[in-house]
Amino acid sequence: MKLTWLIDADQSFERSAEFQTLIRTRGYECRPVKFFPESKQPGDIVGAEHIPIDARVVFFGGPALMNHIQTNRRWKPGGWCTFANFCCETYYCYFGKYLLNEDYVMLPAAEAIRRSSQLFDQLAINGELFIRPAVGRKLFSGTCIDIDAFRSKLSNRLDPRTMVVISSPKTVVREWRLFVAQDDVITSSQYAVNGQLELRQGCPTDVLNFAETILSSVSWRPDPLFTMDFCESEGRIALVEINGFSCSNLYDADLNSIIDAVAEQARRS
Repeated sequence: MKLTWLIDADQSFERSAEFQTLIRTRGYECRPVKFFPESKQPGDIVGAEHIPIDARVVFFGGPALMNHIQTNRRWKPGGWCTFANFCCETYYCYFGKYLLNEDYVMLPAAEAIRRSSQLFDQLAINGELFIRPAVGRKLFSGTCIDIDAFRSKLSNRLDPRTMVVISSPKTVVREWRLFVAQDDVITSSQYAVNGQLELRQGCPTDVLNFAETILSSVSWRPDPLFTMDFCESEGRIALVEINGFSCSNLYDADLNSIIDAVAEQARRS
């Protein structure tokens, strides 16, 4: 099967060069591309100008270019990142009880500001709350902040209708990313310890078992391929978030397993 891989040259994820080399070694065409959103086709995606409109293509990289490909090309499969499914208000409906922030409150930014005193009384620890945007393409990074910073962040250049997730702060020790194809974890990587980047291939058995329990209990899938981030927090394993496969950092995951899963899913598409 002819399959062209496009790698976003503007996204500096770990092991990009290694990934591209391995893709070519496996016999696939692989091209680095750059996104110029103000340009007309075909100059909007430099490096992919001559790829036919109906070609079999898979993309890895940033969400802006992923969204542009989904909107402006007919490549199959194109990639795996159905943005609406990675908004918290969508996938929390299915995975809520497994979440690190299972005690969350989700509100429009304007309402969160109006109710800020009440929210801090109910959920704050040491004067702080955790807050993150609900949208999959993060408008700001999740963080723990005090009430003044909370009000400032939500009122500063943020649409008052923007949905935000608010919960009590949690202490996170280790974090892992698991790569999922349909119902199976295909590979995994530790990516952080105590909030600092620390890569190690694989994950502990209890993390894998927990992921498999979730996948067997929840039939809904955001895409055929996606990623799940887990953490160790206060003596338990919890789901942090899910993410689009084509826009996820590969960290120290097994690259051959990822290539195999992509090729198999592309064949089915």
